[in-house]
Amino acid sequence: MARGVPTLDAAQRAARELLDAGVGTVLLFGSLARSASEPRDIDLVAIYDDLDYAERRRRRCELAARASDTAGCVVDVLVTDRPEWATRTTKVPASLEAHIAAYAVCLGDSEHRTNIDWSKEIGLPSTPAAELEDRFIDMSDAVTRLGNRLRPSRSEAAAVARSDLGVLDAEENVRFAGACSDVHMVIEAAAKITHVLTVKTRPPRDHVIARLIAAQPAWVQEGFSEAASGMVDFDELHLWRQGGTYAADRPESSFDEDYLRRHVSAALGIARFVADQCRSEGLDPETARIFEFRIEDCEAALSEPLRVPRGS
Repeated sequence: MARGVPTLDAAQRAARELLDAGVGTVLLFGSLARSASEPRDIDLVAIYDDLDYAERRRRRCELAARASDTAGCVVDVLVTDRPEWATRTTKVPASLEAHIAAYAVCLGDSEHRTNIDWSKEIGLPSTPAAELEDRFIDMSDAVTRLGNRLRPSRSEAAAVARSDLGVLDAEENVRFAGACSDVHMVIEAAAKITHVLTVKTRPPRDHVIARLIAAQPAWVQEGFSEAASGMVDFDELHLWRQGGTYAADRPESSFDEDYLRRHVSAALGIARFVADQCRSEGLDPETARIFEFRIEDCEAALSEPLRVPRGS
């Protein structure tokens, strides 16, 4: 079914649908709430009086489908409840909820209320330290994905065994592009962590590393530069965000081992720099230990051949 243009009227229709589905309060946020000239979709917050957080994903899918059908355009729904919303907006300044609350528009409140357990343990991080740890885990996970990209795949080994250099080149190029994209993900995650540490608000929805760190203190910019040791052009690195998926967007069209080694080394240096800042903020020791294991695994992969020997 063709989708229409997001409008305030459509948002109101979607909000009524969510209230009919049992939601307590519906808020509008995103581009439409900011009166953007060409909003791409409608972003709503569905605040229940009480929510079983294990049901969050299912309810989000169901509410988004119902709201989209009713509005006639794409509707995305953030699902939460009153205790979680109250905690995240007042006690976790770097949370998405705190960012939304600063400008969101209320589209409706239900006339029916249920008992609210204000003392319940919420599903999302309830303190700045826990929010920071979640973001650190994102960076640590990106390091793992990067490490996995550095080792030649079984399909590459099979192509060498068959002497099929065409398949080998194609498989290597996909892995190379994925690894460079993962380098970008590690450094982007690192830049958003330092934003939380220094600016103490939610990082902007921006993927350009140079812009992310430009708004941060000089010591952060210097730390990133020193850790990268001049091995990375942050502006070029941004091209790999799409280049990991689309061949036409890649700065390098084929596997370049020296290029990859330089970029991975820079990413690991930046990740270590940011990890040091997080440790001073009381990072969980087990989270830090897992991160160190992943960094060491990446470094071990860098010490090995990055390509399957082609033979004589």
